[in-house]
Amino acid sequence: MRAEKFQELRNENPFCHINDVVYQYLLEEIITIQMAPEEPINISNLAKVLDTSRTPIQSALERLEKDSLV
Repeated sequence: MRAEKFQELRNENPFCHINDVVYQYLLEEIITIQMAPEEPINISNLAKVLDTSRTPIQSALERLEKDSLV
């Protein structure tokens, strides 16, 4: 996980909801294969690395699941 990249996305989109920023971040991590296929996602660890709560991460993961990406 690249926390710096997440902060860049937050700074570039200051008016976007945090759920959308987390979604965009995870989407980019998946597309660029920064997150390996079949790699388990630890929500608590991810929340700690991104310095956010678990709720936006869970919301983003639900969205990614609907998009058949996780």
